[in-house]
Amino acid sequence: METRIRYAHAGRRCVLQLTGDVRHPVSSVVEAIVNEFLQAADAPEVVIDLTGAAFIDSTNLGLLAKVARESWRRGQDPPILVSANPDINAVLESMGFAHAFRIVPEHEATGVELHDVPTPADYSDPHKARRILEAHEALIDLDEKNRQTFQSVVDVLRRSNVPNELP
Repeated sequence: METRIRYAHAGRRCVLQLTGDVRHPVSSVVEAIVNEFLQAADAPEVVIDLTGAAFIDSTNLGLLAKVARESWRRGQDPPILVSANPDINAVLESMGFAHAFRIVPEHEATGVELHDVPTPADYSDPHKARRILEAHEALIDLDEKNRQTFQSVVDVLRRSNVPNELP
């Protein structure tokens, strides 16, 4: 299934829509949008629309977890995850997202005008290991069960001397 990424920064609301198979090759795009949202001091509400997602991998879930972690840090309401897909919802529940996000089957923000973001045609990414490490660290912070699941991934990446920061 084709991956499509769309977003909007509309007033005090940031909306990210992920559709199709959301896998690691598009994580650099997801990360760029998430970082933009996290830097937007004037947009305290973040809505992530997964209604069209058929699959989302742990790296991209970890990038979404960064949004929840930053919301906690700022003392804001939890971000909103929109999903009515039982398979996606089961993954979100199993990874502790229900404790960090408000998960709803629909939301008015999904009707805003969104901008298409090109997905990378060239999947070579010199910062891939760092992104995977940070995403999985965010998942570990979200839920103890995630720590048990992903700690070995984090340990291996740390031992491989992943650079400390993304540019």
